[in-house]
Amino acid sequence: MKKVFAYKSDLHGRYFWLGTSYDLQSCPFNTKDNPFLDQTDFVIDWQAWEDLETEQHQELLKIQRVLYCFEFMQTRFKNDMEDEELRHLRLINLED
Repeated sequence: MKKVFAYKSDLHGRYFWLGTSYDLQSCPFNTKDNPFLDQTDFVIDWQAWEDLETEQHQELLKIQRVLYCFEFMQTRFKNDMEDEELRHLRLINLED
């Protein structure tokens, strides 16, 4: 099983992560925060963009920015840090 750095969004009820081509992927989670990995999709393929509220659009942009920044940091410092140290990084949900 491959482990990925994922962002949990309560607003969308989904986990989000970057795929191997840096495409934003997601899947829903249940009440115990367990992901439904059999329902994975690419955000770019969503059909109901007009049904999203402004707050949901803004959060998607924030999620994508956070994940891209983390990926950049992880790639940039990979030569300077041992993988053992990187595995301790976690995403925490901060209120704005």
